[in-house]
Amino acid sequence: MNEHFLNGREVTVAVGGEVLGGVLYAETDSRTEAVKVEEYLNPDPVARLPRTVYTIKLRLNRQPYADIGFSPENVELRYRGITERYSGCSVTKIKCEVLPRSVVEYAVTIEADERSWQNA
Repeated sequence: MNEHFLNGREVTVAVGGEVLGGVLYAETDSRTEAVKVEEYLNPDPVARLPRTVYTIKLRLNRQPYADIGFSPENVELRYRGITERYSGCSVTKIKCEVLPRSVVEYAVTIEADERSWQNA
């Protein structure tokens, strides 16, 4: 379920409290998955617990490695007077693409355990 697609001009992205520059766009999504609880020597799961995973996909025109790291404490998206705060984050994918005319873009996927909203 695609929740938001925000152009880089309409969103400010902060990672660990520091504003991240070079954002072309940000996309957010969420999905529910089942976590299996297993017992020792039992091949069948004894329970399945639902878990919501929040995904933030960033497209950048600058290198993200030093600014984001591999497990940022939190990620904030600020747009239209709303602050969306994600915590329990981990970077699951970083992809570098060389486009025509030697333009380099970076795609970063971050997953978070919790999300909260706040109106400005």
